Amino acid sequence: AQLRTVASDRFAWQARGSWLRTRFADYRRSASEFSVANRFGAEVRAEVHPDAARTVLVGTEATLSDVTSDIFGTHSQSEFAAYGQSEQRIGPARLTAGARVDYLAVDAGSVTAGVSPRIGGTLPLADGTLRGSVGRGFRAPTMAERFVHTFALGFEVIPNPTLRPETGWSAAVGHPTPVLGV
Repeated sequence: AQLRTVASDRFAWQARGSWLRTRFADYRRSASEFSVANRFGAEVRAEVHPDAARTVLVGTEATLSDVTSDIFGTHSQSEFAAYGQSEQRIGPARLTAGARVDYLAVDAGSVTAGVSPRIGGTLPLADGTLRGSVGRGFRAPTMAERFVHTFALGFEVIPNPTLRPETGWSAAVGHPTPVLGV
């Protein structure tokens, strides 16, 4: 479910809630497998336009996941994030800067955190728009990646509960070019 309210030309807010449930039972001659999992999510975001040349977004997001399964075990994972971004128009150009902080707790135990900054910009030109950005990403492993224990095609898939989140930097620069022959 999602709700968006535009309070004025300068302020809008949005709230989102979700529930994803999966349940399966696999009956085979050699073994049976089952799983019941839930993922609850919520997000609240505000969009502010302090003036005609600037837009600011701030928000928080939270997710709680749980699973009970003979191939995953019984586990829970909590994720919380806070983020902010500001876009400023400077003449014809736009500059965007922001960051997101993610917190992750598995089985109500150790907490892992990651900060993901981002900066980007656009500049309109006579033959298109030049775009560029640099940012850092953060991805937490799923419970299936951490805890799966099963057999597939004669191979044993073993769990790795110490699997850590992934981070990575990326950069991009782009400009449209004409397509030949079109």
